[in-house]
Amino acid sequence: RTCLFCVGGMLGIVRLVSPLQALLAQPLVRMQIGGRRRLAGDSGVLRSTVYPNGVAHIILSRPTKLNALNLPLFRALDAAAAALQEQSGVRAVVLSGDGRAFCAGLDVQAVAKRGRSVVDDLLTREPGRLDNLAQAVGYRWRELGVPVVAALHGVCLGGGLQIALGADKRVAAPDCKLSILEAKWGLIPDMSGSITLREVLPMDLAKRYAWTGEFMSGEQAHAVGLVSELSEDPTSRALALAEAWADGTHGLPSEVKSALLASRRNRFHGGDRVAAARDVTVTRVADTANDRFADPANAAPLPLEVLTNKAFPTVTLPETGTLPASVLAACRAAVVLPHARGIVIETESAAATSPPDLSVDPATIADCLRSAAVPVIAQINGRCGTAATQVLLGADIRFGGSRAGLTFEPSTSAASVETRARELGGDKCMAIVARGGAVDATAAAAAGLVTVRDDPGAEIAALTAAIVTRSPDSVAACKALFNRTWHATEEASLLEESILQTELILGYNQIAASVKSLKIPLLSSLMKYRQPRARRLD
Repeated sequence: RTCLFCVGGMLGIVRLVSPLQALLAQPLVRMQIGGRRRLAGDSGVLRSTVYPNGVAHIILSRPTKLNALNLPLFRALDAAAAALQEQSGVRAVVLSGDGRAFCAGLDVQAVAKRGRSVVDDLLTREPGRLDNLAQAVGYRWRELGVPVVAALHGVCLGGGLQIALGADKRVAAPDCKLSILEAKWGLIPDMSGSITLREVLPMDLAKRYAWTGEFMSGEQAHAVGLVSELSEDPTSRALALAEAWADGTHGLPSEVKSALLASRRNRFHGGDRVAAARDVTVTRVADTANDRFADPANAAPLPLEVLTNKAFPTVTLPETGTLPASVLAACRAAVVLPHARGIVIETESAAATSPPDLSVDPATIADCLRSAAVPVIAQINGRCGTAATQVLLGADIRFGGSRAGLTFEPSTSAASVETRARELGGDKCMAIVARGGAVDATAAAAAGLVTVRDDPGAEIAALTAAIVTRSPDSVAACKALFNRTWHATEEASLLEESILQTELILGYNQIAASVKSLKIPLLSSLMKYRQPRARRLD
């Protein structure tokens, strides 16, 4: 208790260690068009130039700090975006960083000096705006009526990445390092990341990178869609793109902007978006016939591996046949185990042979996995039938080897199957579901349904090892964030970001994550993570 009391005095530091918290304010900026003019009020942290052809070049300029985000820089960025929005002569915008990096994320030391009041400043939503200050620095670039391209080099981390994601295109150097670094501090990507990530990544990758904060090279980011294109000189390439947009080669700037947004918005989504994030559901209420399996005592005995003291207990899933009630019972039991940080679903070749009165609807198991407040990782060892396939789509991430396979029934595919398929691979997955039949590992990987590896078990072991180093609350909140906002409107998504982040900032686990990240002697080893407040997402 004494140690925690001491930590209380530095909560103003640890709670600030979020890219969310970096975006703080807005000085007045005056824009002048014509000739080669700078924006007034740059204050030494932002260089802004508008060229005669209508291209505006916004340069983050704290080179000695790798352009890390401090209060003056956030003020200047927010104000520059607002000023550009009012200028009819601007036809395209380039975002870049001075010196050796685009942006290293939050300048923890600089922002920590602001004290705890920074949280309220960041989460305040001005009248008439969808976003709060923390979200505006990323979201405003989407609202501009002209196309925006970000040039990335060196590092692009945390808040810096979310600023770049607000651009319509991102050109990166092959060796640029990128990361959704909020996980390191026990937080979520709340600078409009729920909107921009769902437009460029499938849901399983968005969850993975948000959970782990793992680093990617520019080449890796390009391969998964986080980066639009690669260039050895990203700033020159970005300026060339902007010049082409500005001169009307591709149509009016407003038309280019609309086309770029439209190409992103529904890549992994179909249909109308709901107006409240917590109204989103791709699960269904279990019918009364399955309610008796809520208590494991009412079903078959639980597999011993579920009860072992593992951070990720394993539940086996028959690859073919009807599914026994013990699978559902094991999943529900694993979710509430006090030591569990997640679940691994591993398929086995033996067919299930449960009598009809002891079998369970696969949709119910999938719903259980989807709503669990912990990551669910699946290992697919062989070709799975339709029932097992439906369950596996309820997992957050799926890995498999060369023998992995899935099976779909086009005439009986549940709406939840179609929705989850679209979340993972868009039109490619939807085509597979509509066609039906068996899908081998190659086709499943190409569509985004499964990540195929030579040794999927080793990949899962590495992933789960990374997840257990993160705050259980932030991991649960990331899952909730993407589940709830993937099909929600932009306004609802921004609101949900604020709600979840506020809950995290006030939590013990967020403080513990920040202490561990700051590597404070003694305290880092003493502050152990606690289990999430809830084991099931609403």
